[in-house]
Amino acid sequence: MTEIETLTEEIRSYLIYLREIGLQITLHGNLMERYQSSFAMFNIHENPYCLLIKSSSSAWDACIACQKRVGERLAHGPFFGTCYAGVSEFVYPVSDGEMLLGFVSVSGYRAHSAFTGFQWLSEQFGLNASRLQKSYFENLRTELPDRAQLDRLLAPLCRMLQLLIRLMPADTPQESGDTGIYGEVLAYLLRHYAEPVRLSDIAIACKCSPSHISHLFKQKSGQTLPAYLNAIRVKNAKQLLRNTDMRIQEIAFTVGFSDSNYFTNVFRKVTGLSPRAFRARQKA
Repeated sequence: MTEIETLTEEIRSYLIYLREIGLQITLHGNLMERYQSSFAMFNIHENPYCLLIKSSSSAWDACIACQKRVGERLAHGPFFGTCYAGVSEFVYPVSDGEMLLGFVSVSGYRAHSAFTGFQWLSEQFGLNASRLQKSYFENLRTELPDRAQLDRLLAPLCRMLQLLIRLMPADTPQESGDTGIYGEVLAYLLRHYAEPVRLSDIAIACKCSPSHISHLFKQKSGQTLPAYLNAIRVKNAKQLLRNTDMRIQEIAFTVGFSDSNYFTNVFRKVTGLSPRAFRARQKA
């Protein structure tokens, strides 16, 4: 393995460790353009409340717009803030020493002041206000981590990401060739999994032929596009089954399945259990 590959794997392992100890950590910004294929799974908030918000494509667009404004605040260093949907997060900058190239977010906390924007979210994005409110209070944490301890945990991650950026040749601002295309496909799937996803749409977005996309994705991931897409949907469905009382049919539609029976069949194939049996086992 090259030095870059070794460091990338070490960063991935550390990100997994941080999630295992309970930190809802994600990576954002231009950093993801360089390393989308390596860190795609760390670009999405997996909190059930956020999953409900992002079941609306326009709400997801609003999330992306908020992320773009974060850079302005990071000019003054790390900060603690709250997004338009009432989710608070700690944000740490990642730079190459001169330019901001992305940021690390530790999210999943309730706003300090009482958030009452559920009706606005409902009217703005076509979401169910009562379901959002219930999920907000059930799935966002009230107790914040110790800031000094969080700083100590995040400092090595930010340093490793900065080192990774320095190792990238100056004339390679982002992933290129098939690796870059693969990263774009991953990003597309993670962004649009809750919508109907067609190979032709992915090909247009990535400026490649459908056949090249299919072959490349299978080569890089070891899975077909439909199998990977279903895996994303099932993973998010499991979060909703564990942490909400939404009906099976509602969960199916929320994560991108247009038919609840097909969702049940796919879920059973991936997990070995029906959605109902999975939920029952989690509550046992």
